[in-house]
This record gives sequence, C-alpha cells and structure tokens, in this order.
Amino acid sequence: MRHGWSFLTSIILIAGVMVSPVCAADDHTVVEPSAKKDLTTMTLEELLAVPVTLASKHEEKLSDTAAASYVITQDDIRRTGAASIAEALRLVPGMQVARINASEWVVGARGFSDIFSNKLLVLFDGRSVYSPLVAGVLWDAQDTMMEDIERIEVVRGPGAALWGANAVNGVINIVTKDARETDKNFFAVGYGGGNQAKVSGLQLTGRLGEGTGMRFYAKSSDFGSSLNPFGDASWDQWNQDRFGFRLDSKCSAKDRLTFQGDTYRETSGTSYQYGSNVAPFTRTYLSNVTSSGCNSLMRWTRTNADDSSHTLQVYYDRVKRYDPFLFGEDVTTVDLDYQREVHPGDVSTIVWGVGYRNYTSHMIDGNVILFACGGTNNSLFNGFVQTDQSVIDRRLRLIYGAKLERNDYTGFELQPNVRSVWTPNDKMTMWGAVSRASRTPPIADFFSLYHAVGLPDESGMPTLVTISSNLSVKSEKLTAYELGQRIRPWENVSFDIAAYRNEYDDLRSIEPGTPFVDSEGGDHLHTPYYISNNYTGMSRGLEISSDWVISDKWRLKAAASTMRVSLEPRSGASDIAGTNMENTYPKKQCSLTSYWNIPGGVELDTTVYRIGGSETPALAQQSVSIPAYTRLDVRLGFKGKNGSELSIGVQNATNARHFEAGSVYGELPTYIDRNYYIKFARNL
Repeated sequence: MRHGWSFLTSIILIAGVMVSPVCAADDHTVVEPSAKKDLTTMTLEELLAVPVTLASKHEEKLSDTAAASYVITQDDIRRTGAASIAEALRLVPGMQVARINASEWVVGARGFSDIFSNKLLVLFDGRSVYSPLVAGVLWDAQDTMMEDIERIEVVRGPGAALWGANAVNGVINIVTKDARETDKNFFAVGYGGGNQAKVSGLQLTGRLGEGTGMRFYAKSSDFGSSLNPFGDASWDQWNQDRFGFRLDSKCSAKDRLTFQGDTYRETSGTSYQYGSNVAPFTRTYLSNVTSSGCNSLMRWTRTNADDSSHTLQVYYDRVKRYDPFLFGEDVTTVDLDYQREVHPGDVSTIVWGVGYRNYTSHMIDGNVILFACGGTNNSLFNGFVQTDQSVIDRRLRLIYGAKLERNDYTGFELQPNVRSVWTPNDKMTMWGAVSRASRTPPIADFFSLYHAVGLPDESGMPTLVTISSNLSVKSEKLTAYELGQRIRPWENVSFDIAAYRNEYDDLRSIEPGTPFVDSEGGDHLHTPYYISNNYTGMSRGLEISSDWVISDKWRLKAAASTMRVSLEPRSGASDIAGTNMENTYPKKQCSLTSYWNIPGGVELDTTVYRIGGSETPALAQQSVSIPAYTRLDVRLGFKGKNGSELSIGVQNATNARHFEAGSVYGELPTYIDRNYYIKFARNL
C-alpha cells in the first residue's frame, strides 16, 4: 500500500497550495454551510424537496426529476443498521440485492443482476467505480464511514445520455457529506455475530481557516464466515482496513473546491467449484483473494450571479486485485471532466460537458482464466449536451440531449434521451422518457480463455468445456420506454409509480464451437464455446414506493416491484449460458419499513422484505434454485449525551439460515444466518 499513501500525501500537499490562493481572492465573502434539519423531523413536503443531481447533472428537487429516482438518506442507513453500501440498496424499489458470501453481492436493477452489476453505473461522489476489465462493480471495494454518507441517489433506468456507456439499467451515486458539516470528532465500534460485521471507525475533523473544513477517517471491518451448501466452513471471511480524507472550501460566493481520497487493503476467501479434465472432474478450490487500492479526486465549481456554473473534475484511481482461482488485475484510471451549465432564459437550462478517461490495465492469469495479453492501454473520449426547457406556465418541461463516446474497442456510441415532465399542480408530477443506452464489452471478453466445466461424456471420456474471447464482440444495446407519476393525495402521504419496457439487442451470448480430442494433460474431449452477441430480449415491469409520515414520531415507507424478462436467441444461435437467464431475478419483491421515535430518546425500527424465488443458471443445462424468503430486520436505538448512540439489532430474524444467491462464476454460495449486532458511537 506504499503507493497509496505516497500519492495521497502528495494530493494533500497540493490541496493546501491550491486552496490558499483561491481563498485569498475573496476571503471577506465566506459563506458558511447551512444547517441541515434532521430528516426524522422533516415534513413530507420537505423530504420531497431534498436536492438531487443524478437525474439531470444539475441540482433539482427529488419530486421534479424526470426519472425513476430514489434517495436513501443518512437516517435510512443508520436506522436500518446497514453495514455496507450494497446492504443499504435493499430499500430501493426495483433493485435486486442478494448476498453470495461475506464479501460478494449480486446487485442489479430491472433484471440482469449479477456479481459484477454489469448494467449499473456506480459513482462515488461523481467518481466512476466501474471496472473496465470485468465491465462491472466490485462491491467489496466500495466502502467508507457509513456515518459520512449524506445520501445515496439511485436512478432506475438508463442514464447514458448524461453519464455514458454502461448506465443501462440504472445509475447510483454515493454522496458523502461536505467536510464543513462534519465538524465533530467521533468514534464508532460495532460487533455482530455470524456473517455480520465487526466494525470500528475513528474520524477527526478540523478547520483550515474560515470557510474550509477537513476530515480524516480510519475504518476496520471484519465479516465472519458462514457455511457452504455441504455444511462446511466456507473460507469466505472478509477483512478490510481503509483510510481517507476530504477537504471542502467555500472560498467565496462563487468558488467551491473539494479534495478527497481513500486508500484501502483487504483480504477475503472464496470457495469455488471448477471443472477438470481428470477425475473427479469437479473440484473445490479455496481462493485467498487480496486487494488494495487508492483514489483521489479534485473538483472545482464556480457559480456565477446568474446561476450559470463551471465544474472541473479530475480523479485518479488505482486497484490491485489478485484471485488465484480467477485472475489478477492492476488497473489505473485517470479521468478529466469539464461541465458547463447555462440559463439562456428564465425557463431554460442547458448543461454540456466533455471528458477524457484513460485505463491502463495489467492482467495476471489465474487457475481457470487465462489472458492472451499481459496488459492494455485504452482511452475514452466523450461529450454530452442536455436541454431542459419549461413551457405552458412552467407546468411542462421538455428535456432532450445525447452523449457521444468513442472507445478503442467498439468505436463511437451515441446515446440519446428524450424526457418530459408535466406538473398540473403542486401535488402531482407525471413524466415519460424514451432513451437509448449501450454497455461496452469488458476487456476480458476480448483477451481471455475460461476453463468452465469438466465432465465425462456418454462414452466415459473426460470432457473439458472452455469459453474463449472474441475480438468481434459488440456492445449490448437498450431502447427504454418509461412512464411515471408522483402524487401526494394528502399532506402526509406520497406515492411514486414507475412503469417501463426495455428492449435489448446484441445481448452477450456463448456459442458452441466444434469439439475435438485434445491430448494435453491426458486424452479428453475439448468442447469450446465462444463469446458472441446473438441474443435479443425484453423486460417490462412496475415499481411502486410510498412514504407516510403518520406523526413527528412515526414514519412508514413501503416499496414493491414486479418484473418479467423474456430472451430470444437469433436464428441458429445456441447459448449454453442463456438457458435459464429469464429466471435469474426475483420477479416480485416488496418491503415495509417503520421508523418509530419512542419518548426518552429511544428508536424502534423494523423492516420486513419479501423476495420472490429465482434460479442461477450454470453450464451443462444445470441451475441452482433459490426459494422465496421473508427477511425481518429489527433495531433498537438509544440516544445519550454528547452525541452518543447505542444500537442493538437483529437481521434476518425470521430465518435461521437461507441462501440469497446461487453460484455465478463457480463461487460456492454461503448461508445467510440470523445475525445479532450491537453498535456504539460517540462524539469526542
């Protein structure tokens, strides 16, 4: 981790140099951060007016967004007892969240969920954490002090016209608090049984002159192992140490500067089953996975008197990961983005921007995945423009724009977007959208060989199945149609409804080649398969959420969704991995959350989830069934003096043990246990 600390030290020094002259330009017009109300005491109207930026790349009220938007607040995170970001996403309607083992998650929106969340674009304070090597998100590496998260903004549906390729089925942005709003030192320690976390964290804050705040944090997490399907210890424990900082400076009425960075290292264990060309053909491999990384981000924003603005963002990200079973990677990302927002009239907003991103990756062969090259260097250029115009007494908004990207593998990708918002009164908003998005193939699809399954054929000869890369693989494409409505029939009750139809083309498939007898490693029948794009598909669904503020002591939140997916191979195509893809997602799921403030500083919080059954496809026409299950989480919180808080809770109270996800890439899933936890936090 020496490279991480040296880089972060350099960034801190550079930040100090840059902040000084900018602040000196207008130090007599310092604007202090406004005090924020506790979300538990806000009215429903105030909750719907929470400012968000993900849906339009400029600040607007949650109730005005022309997309299926949802916000997880800091209070939601605290009161549900979520110990990880993936765990917190369970609250979002239409999101499929399932835990495979201690460190691995299946997360998706509107179908196609898998271990890498390959149709979701995930951002951390605007920094993309999407891995180009696997075209997805490594959820175990996405963490911070949970108390520092201000909100998690989620948009279900395409966001590619603003955020680019891979924002196909959704976009997530984890937004951390302004450092000027975390002006108290504190520590937190938590202990959980089973596969719940043992977490300890320390945060130190300070001021660097008037209008500038800074915080440092250190966090250590330890998730215990559970049992695999055979009743054995699964080797899936997960340990992580993480350090980070953030600096925010409101230097004048116009300028704001943010510097932040993190570094981490972790180890985890995963049990795999894999194929071999010799008896017993299916074997178990215990893999000790090591990972480390560092990142830093600088963002400067100037807001003029007419509310027009300039934003320049630069970030650096490096991830080193080695899984002896699958593969190893060392990926460095450098990203530069400029955004301009202008208001040519009282009823118009134009946002445009340009960007450049460079990936440098080095790949290491694993036990079952081999690479045809040792590394790549890739560049991505992009530009976007979006216009938001109000007409008819500002009751109707028309939003249209597009993003154009150019990458080294599939060339140019144009992703347009047309949306409209109708607000007939202050109690109702209706919106509709037609969007196009694409998912670029992962680097591994161009340069890898995967040893998948080893089984004897009918004659008893050992058989080895392999999946090979394809230099002609194309981007997956989506055309999405959406309709939504937000309504507040009473002052204390709101409903949010979204319906969609997604049409997919050039979906990734695996096509059979010609089997042949191979003598390497002993005579066996080698059955090759190749990555291709021979599937089309369609998904449609309905998502509903509601919020009921019963009183200033009690609040209820509910969410429900239903979805259907159908996939069709093109004529002549035969996809071995696509046989059961239509059933890999829960078709129905719902949740109900209650926040109850009991007199005396006591909080009683409960959330119940009902998740439909699903199947995980495997090679050779096999699948793993995951039965439907009900999950109940309960938390009891006690608030004391000096900002102290004690939480006692149980997760999965209704099930002593169950599976949430099956094998995806050969991982042996582990049982999710009934977990008890206790957590104490206090200001210093």
